[in-house]
Amino acid sequence: KEKIEGYRNFTNKLWNIARFMIMHGARVPGAGVIASAPAQNQPKTEALSSPQTDLDKWILVKCAETLSAITKDLEKYEFSHAGETLRDFTWGHLADWYLEGVKMEELSGKDKKAMLSFLLEVIVKMWHPFMPFVTGAIWKMAGGTGLLISASWPEPIKIEKDWIYGHANYEKEKEKITADRQKKAQPIVDHASAAQKNKQEIENRKTFIKNMEGMLANKDFTRNAPPAVIAEKRQKLEKAKEELVVLEAQI
Repeated sequence: KEKIEGYRNFTNKLWNIARFMIMHGARVPGAGVIASAPAQNQPKTEALSSPQTDLDKWILVKCAETLSAITKDLEKYEFSHAGETLRDFTWGHLADWYLEGVKMEELSGKDKKAMLSFLLEVIVKMWHPFMPFVTGAIWKMAGGTGLLISASWPEPIKIEKDWIYGHANYEKEKEKITADRQKKAQPIVDHASAAQKNKQEIENRKTFIKNMEGMLANKDFTRNAPPAVIAEKRQKLEKAKEELVVLEAQI
């Protein structure tokens, strides 16, 4: 049941990733086009010849490594390992980092259509052996003609020297972003912890007040207890009520 739920969640994730890329201009070529057709190869040519930023170079290196790894896995019929590697790339690198970065870069005026088109074509082809119906639907949605199954497997991606530098630069940027996120998350965690502690203190005071009021309302207790003890109990009750007001004001 957990595996099925996991597959369903990732299917939705892949669909949403593709929709985002398509909404931002990604398109795929027809499955039956001639490989040398200039118009069909334009996104790939632009993406590989002139990646704009360190973020682009970083994702191209990750994509090249993933494509190489899963191609070898599939040739050895290691489908499970190939699927895990591809999932890590799609969710961990592409969705969580690259597409989030694209949102910021587009705000600064950068055109990401070529990169998004190239990446979308590669990921739907890599995922097709595992998820034929979903990837086939994405292929059509992105403008692909013909059947995706008739499209050729992605060619190996040569990692250029400047991509390696860009990859290293963005890895440093990722570390900074991760550290900033952790710093921002820590106050939230601390606040949540303090709020939970405050809530528990409120419940403790309410319980104490209820018990103390019950004790002081008991005629046998007030008749038999020394006046000094009763006075002490009333004083503690009033103090607990004051503390409760303060605690509730902090919520």
